Amino acid sequence: MEISNALGFTLKICLIAAMLGILSISLIPLYKKHHALLDRRRVEASLYQLSNRMNEYYSLQGDYQRATAQVLGLSELNKNPGYQLHIVRHGKDHFTLTATPIGSQKKKEKHCGTLSLTDSGKKYITGDGTVKECWFIKKR
Repeated sequence: MEISNALGFTLKICLIAAMLGILSISLIPLYKKHHALLDRRRVEASLYQLSNRMNEYYSLQGDYQRATAQVLGLSELNKNPGYQLHIVRHGKDHFTLTATPIGSQKKKEKHCGTLSLTDSGKKYITGDGTVKECWFIKKR
């Protein structure tokens, strides 16, 4: 009687381990996708904050020419380890901010690629996805 109880207990443990294995195999890709999405949302927020700082600078100085990363405090905004933020100026009155995925984020973000935000608020991507998929755009 004890042998069959031990065998039944061992079988139950094996079944539970198999179920947990299958569950974890199916959930890990979802977790990674969700984590990449959260990283992208964080860098979007950083781009919006940097855009606000650029516009504050413009309202005080009258142009974007000397709005450098150091002046704008870019290092405190660039806390997203998977992205590198850049400021691209287009003359004295226009700019584009970019967030380029680096390291492992580059592999995760092939679909969206580099996120860009212009001084007029237009959003762009370099990947094969769509702006609607890659930028968080509220539906009104």
